[in-house]
Amino acid sequence: MIRITNGIVLAAIHVVPAVATAQSTHGPARPAALDTTPPTIEHAPLRQVTSARRIDILARIGDPSGVAFPRLYYRRVGETHYEVVRMRRHDGQFRATIPGFAVAKPGIEYYLEAFDEAGNGPASHGTPDHPHHVTVGQPLTRSEQPPVKTQPGSAPTAAPWYKHWWIWAIGGAVVAGATTAIAIGASGGGNDGSEVMLQIDAPMPQPSVETTQ
Repeated sequence: MIRITNGIVLAAIHVVPAVATAQSTHGPARPAALDTTPPTIEHAPLRQVTSARRIDILARIGDPSGVAFPRLYYRRVGETHYEVVRMRRHDGQFRATIPGFAVAKPGIEYYLEAFDEAGNGPASHGTPDHPHHVTVGQPLTRSEQPPVKTQPGSAPTAAPWYKHWWIWAIGGAVVAGATTAIAIGASGGGNDGSEVMLQIDAPMPQPSVETTQ
């Protein structure tokens, strides 16, 4: 509306608030839909782990508005207070780690939470009152390791000939006897043309086998 007073032009402007609309090819424009849904969390809960080893918790968290404040809450079984760890993006998922010093018998309890960028949430996987339970076991000692099994039909294998001690004992005796005979012949001892007879007493060989593991 425009009004003239004493030669001065006055103009009044009426402002109408703008409303966000979504264009449609099949009808008039309509208001854009607002995100009122919390994010979704996909996670495969752990059931059993080994003590004193860190635990990596992975989850897929998604929302059209974006994910905000993804968190892992964990505690030892029997405790009332939860520790909080921020989850970070890792290979298309979100990951958080429970440190090894916190992983002890009898177990660990944990749950996940996340909001979206529009403030919806929290979405959760597990809850403070009903967390996921992970049993913690001791690592196997050496005596508890399963025995090594031989393949069916395998038979003991004889050791190579050069690994038998008596082979080297006989060889040493032959060398010593030959050396003595040469020394006698060189010194002129004995009758001319006589033969030098050597008698070697060696222990009887004992059977020796080696087994394969």
